[in-house]
Amino acid sequence: MLVILYSDEFLQHQTGYGHPEKPQRLTAVKQALEAMPQADQLMWRSPTPVQQRPLLVDLQRVHSLDYIQQVQHLAQQGGGYLDGDTPVSAQSYEVALLAVSAWLDGVDTVLNRGEPAFILARPPGHHALGDRGMGFCIFSNAAIAAHYALEQPGIQRVAILDWDVHHGNGTQAIVETHPQIAYCSLHQSPCYPGTGHATETGAYGNVLNLPMAPGSTFAHYQPAFEQQVMPVFTAISARSPDCECWVRCPYR
Repeated sequence: MLVILYSDEFLQHQTGYGHPEKPQRLTAVKQALEAMPQADQLMWRSPTPVQQRPLLVDLQRVHSLDYIQQVQHLAQQGGGYLDGDTPVSAQSYEVALLAVSAWLDGVDTVLNRGEPAFILARPPGHHALGDRGMGFCIFSNAAIAAHYALEQPGIQRVAILDWDVHHGNGTQAIVETHPQIAYCSLHQSPCYPGTGHATETGAYGNVLNLPMAPGSTFAHYQPAFEQQVMPVFTAISARSPDCECWVRCPYR
């Protein structure tokens, strides 16, 4: 059974006419999942309400308080822009908090129930930096979830796999100096935001960037996963908790 964390409240993050990060991105995925032959194997759950989580604590693990308050104030004033393509509407702050809550619920689902989880939420997060939003992204959901997971009993390492046409510059910037978090990104290059070069390996060798040429197909992605991504992640799972080297660990 696959648990899907979703709420119609995610549709209330309004980005304006013609903006590509729109509510229909979510509804299209939801409709496709509901129509698939395996739909009876999906368990839909609503995220924990933001009032029931100490989300400010979780947010401040990766974001500055000044930035969090900036987003809140912008929403309270009716909305505006964090940068040229990252709008905030009156509801966006609360919706972004709910998205974070959904990601934390995903961690809890995997750890406490032993079930896989899929987070169908917006706004997205992998471009958001610690002190500013960009690229449609407000809070760095994956990085927040990774830090939250490390707070749970028995969790010593977390790996983030980011498969997107764009490099997750925000996620990488937040976790690349954290010895317990590995980050791997497959992304088109050249492309926005111009980061994610193969030479970017993190403070602990914990970053693996795999730039892909425009037009790459399954024939290109399959060997990348089989020969680069999976060997690294497999080595991570078998490594001693005391070892702080990752991608280029001599023991893998």
